[in-house]
Amino acid sequence: MIKQKIKAIKDVRAVPCVSIFVATHRTAPDSEKDPIALKNLIAETERRLQNEFGKSVANELTSKLNELATSYNFQSSLDSLALFVSDSVAEYIRLPIAAEPRVIIDGTFATRDIYRAMHSQKAYFILTLHKESAQLYDAFGNRISMEVRNELFPFLNDLPIPGEEEKSEATREDSRVREFVNRVDKRIQSFLNEQAGRLVVIATDRLQAFLREVTDNKNVFIGFTTPAQSEDTHKVAHKAWAVVEEWLATERERAVEELEDAVNDNRFASDLNDIWRAINEGRGDILVVEKGYFQPASLRDGQISLEEPDDAAGLIDDVVDEIIELCMEKGGSVVFVDNGELPTFDRIGLITRY
Repeated sequence: MIKQKIKAIKDVRAVPCVSIFVATHRTAPDSEKDPIALKNLIAETERRLQNEFGKSVANELTSKLNELATSYNFQSSLDSLALFVSDSVAEYIRLPIAAEPRVIIDGTFATRDIYRAMHSQKAYFILTLHKESAQLYDAFGNRISMEVRNELFPFLNDLPIPGEEEKSEATREDSRVREFVNRVDKRIQSFLNEQAGRLVVIATDRLQAFLREVTDNKNVFIGFTTPAQSEDTHKVAHKAWAVVEEWLATERERAVEELEDAVNDNRFASDLNDIWRAINEGRGDILVVEKGYFQPASLRDGQISLEEPDDAAGLIDDVVDEIIELCMEKGGSVVFVDNGELPTFDRIGLITRY
């Protein structure tokens, strides 16, 4: 669902676009304070809108924000809540990551935390593979949000047992199961190509071996693990999440190492303007960003300036968000690392293609 909602907001261009991020909590009593925190941020938004755009615009967008806040069920919260409103949009997205509480008013929506949630793979899929069936789940962190039910999944093995020409019953059964796994892989590849996602596979060692043997694209797999003792979705999700956490740690370490290697090969940029220019030229390969790095700036004639502008023209609440979006639009990838992991790169670095 997070992937569908970001499609609805990422290309919106309007003045103003309002993005609000508020910290939320999964359990009481901490969650009892969340509605008040959101109310305060909406009040701040209303003041800013009145000052910058007048009472009419402020009233219209504040009304949309209040409607979203009223309809939201704080008992189903994750770690953060993002609200997005403009003259044509009113959406909220629950985030399984901690986002900095803030209000952003700009010509586009602030999506860097949404991308961080997606590309940290806290949003992923789980495939539970059995020799007679395959189920697919949409997951966030250590929770399953929903079972995927469409024309592809769930998928049952209705293949007949091969004829007597096979040497033994065990061989015939292996052929049948291997062909079923091959068909599951075809469905997985089709589904993930549309979703731009990855997944964890939960299956026996035998079925894992079959899938590795027949798969068309091994890069879609975050990792593999054996089944939990029960099919309870909570246990399934926790087992899958352990695989994702290990994979994430490895990916972050690899990204920092690759950035350091790129410096030696002179295939990097660390200045904001150099990064902006390289991405615009199509040279951006991997953007590495500290999770908490936000930078107000202004953009004039293709140049980023951190100085306070004389007027609001070109003012951007967070230019890092703009860089992240541009990198992904140009076919690059983004890796988020913990704060303090890029001290020599001033919190952001780009590995270039050449």
